[in-house]
Amino acid sequence: PPEQREQAIRHNLQRMMLHDPAAVDDLAVALHAANFSRDRLRKRRISRGLIMTELQTRWRCPVYVMCGREDPLAKIDLHLLPEALKHCDLRELMLVDHTGHWVQYEQPAVFLKAVEQFLGGS
Repeated sequence: PPEQREQAIRHNLQRMMLHDPAAVDDLAVALHAANFSRDRLRKRRISRGLIMTELQTRWRCPVYVMCGREDPLAKIDLHLLPEALKHCDLRELMLVDHTGHWVQYEQPAVFLKAVEQFLGGS
């Protein structure tokens, strides 16, 4: 039933994507629901593996990383990121306080300012 689906999506957003409960709004629910059909990492097997670590030696561009400090998908391993990214041209690793996996959603001003700086703006 639609009500149960929405409830499950809200639960998933709060648990895995957004740190601030107030950010779990109707727009976030709609975005997350739409993303389910686009998900190419079923069951997250790829994201848990070493493929990105292995592929970074082939990246020929600067790398800028922005993570929410409260991201449950990375939280326990945040301290390992610099070492994990040692084979790429890591220019900046930015940890955003009070933010989960969706930094751009919870902290849009911080996100936009950082992207502008990453791209060489003011």
